[in-house]
Amino acid sequence: MQTKNLPYTLGLDIGMASAGAALLLPDQQRILALHVRTFDKAETAKEGESLNKIRRDSRLTRRRMRRRAHRLLRLTRLMKRAGLIEIARPEAFALTHATPWDLRAAGLDRLLEPKEWAAVLYHIVKHRGFQTNRKSEAKADEKTGQMLSGVGRNQALLKEAGYRTIGELAARHPDYTEAKRNKGGSYSHTFARADLAAELNLLFECQRVLGSYHASTDLETAIHDLLMARRPTLSGENLLKMVGKCTFEKGEYRAPKASHRAERFVWLGKLNNLKIVGDGDARALTTSERRAIIDLPFTQAKLSFKQVRKALDLEPHQRFNLLSYRPDPKGKDKDPEDATFFEAKAFHTFRKAYESAGLKSEWQRDAIDAGRLDALAYALTVFKDDAESRQWLTAQGIEAPIIEAVLGESFDQFIHLSQKALKAILPHMEEGQRYDEAAKSAGYHHSQPDAAISKQTCLPPPDKDTIRNPVVYRALNQARKLVNAIVREYGPPAAVHIELARDLSKPFDERRRIERDQKEYQAEKEKAAKQFIGDVGREPKRDELLKMRLYHEQGSQCPYCQSALDINRMFDQSDVYAQVDHALPYSRSFDDSMNNKVVVHTKCNQDKGNRTPYEFFDGASDSPRWQRYVAWVQGNKSIRQAKRNRLLRVNFGA
Repeated sequence: MQTKNLPYTLGLDIGMASAGAALLLPDQQRILALHVRTFDKAETAKEGESLNKIRRDSRLTRRRMRRRAHRLLRLTRLMKRAGLIEIARPEAFALTHATPWDLRAAGLDRLLEPKEWAAVLYHIVKHRGFQTNRKSEAKADEKTGQMLSGVGRNQALLKEAGYRTIGELAARHPDYTEAKRNKGGSYSHTFARADLAAELNLLFECQRVLGSYHASTDLETAIHDLLMARRPTLSGENLLKMVGKCTFEKGEYRAPKASHRAERFVWLGKLNNLKIVGDGDARALTTSERRAIIDLPFTQAKLSFKQVRKALDLEPHQRFNLLSYRPDPKGKDKDPEDATFFEAKAFHTFRKAYESAGLKSEWQRDAIDAGRLDALAYALTVFKDDAESRQWLTAQGIEAPIIEAVLGESFDQFIHLSQKALKAILPHMEEGQRYDEAAKSAGYHHSQPDAAISKQTCLPPPDKDTIRNPVVYRALNQARKLVNAIVREYGPPAAVHIELARDLSKPFDERRRIERDQKEYQAEKEKAAKQFIGDVGREPKRDELLKMRLYHEQGSQCPYCQSALDINRMFDQSDVYAQVDHALPYSRSFDDSMNNKVVVHTKCNQDKGNRTPYEFFDGASDSPRWQRYVAWVQGNKSIRQAKRNRLLRVNFGA
């Protein structure tokens, strides 16, 4: 049978670990072929980390050890050329009469023998202490914070006890009698590399005064360079090369997520998508309602849905479209509106930094200056060295006290838009337009940024500079391989329909939550099946299991007449006692979801006919029957918000 170059429609279902394809011939109303490609997720099952992380960590460890070995090899060769040792090998530094710590203290007061002096220099460069270029690392990493705490403690001991160097401190202080180095998970014996550099300098000075022939300034400079040698951090322009370009402005880099305009963009996106649900309909916020809450996230640490309700003075039956009111399956009495609606994290991070430094008046000025806040966010996101941040912020006109106040903070994420695009889009979003509308008003198209036409037969690999998420990249790349194989076999499709897994780009924690909810849903189904067997005495059929679930969800009542449903008659196959009804008629809504279904008495279903509950109960006249029905729906806490919206729908077209 001819299968090549038929006008087929290609349907794709792309998930995290599989890509499925269906080839349909619409004219013949038949399936041409079905295909699937399975693959491993691009993350670990337990932590959700990239599969490359283990290889990357191992590679970094090997690289660090190789660099350390090479540094020590350069040191031994240097000291051999200087005449301190005879062979450029580690055994040349072996000592029998003293430890390197003792000699580091002794070298301040007596002339060291060449072998002793070589052992001291080797010991300092080999164990060269801890160095950090950012204040913020103490907050970001617990281990780094503990090491910095140890550094501070030892620097205090150095001054209080009157020791001249770290080596003298470790050799003679009682706290270092048992151990010189960290052990047992403690970092109290951590030394700063800068303090070791100071010790190296003092030792060279003392040895020169004492008449050493091996303490020249040239040798000191060379060993100091080895001690302080460090690869440049991925910072500034080098870091920006790893950042993607703006969705709309292709010549512009993406904006830091911590920038004020980026946070304002995310906030306005949520605000403009917020709707108030009541009487089955959802409405957008009025101008006065938007005005009442538009600045709330920037006047308080967090904004919850409950605080939004209070600010808008909503009626008790009104709810939010962005919030699930489904009861907790574990039975916990938790108000869903306690959830955070929005939190301007970077904005309040800066506020706290200013206030902690006693800069409240400066904060009052800068809190309304998006340009200055964006400059701070850029520096703390792009530069990974405090010196670079200071230099750049100073050039931007930021005062020194403010710079020092914020250097303890750090950010590392970017959004998909540049500052240039944000400046164009934000004014329209401030007026209440959704992101897609605002992008269009600004001259962009948010869903078709590139309308280029390609004559390629096969799909090229996805752009790694655009798709940074490894899970998404692998899924799309595997789907590409499947599509190219299909094209080679059947020719190019006439049309393509794609269903992309909603959780594909979601964070690992959120996907774990979705997976947990799915398991709970499956458990509910199994529980309903067991209840059916216990109540009816036989295995349920599919439609009977649906009836049982609706029966328990409705509290064993018919929603249309609020009378009790007899469970024995409901599952008596010889008695047409109850039926599953579509609240919004299927012929008008084409909605066959669980949220549009109720189990009702057969007579109630027949009386309702092809009408909505609002039409059936004469809701337009606010009849007593409609009022009773509304009270029943709103009083049933087991009904989720999406279903409540359908049951109470007022305006529904023919």
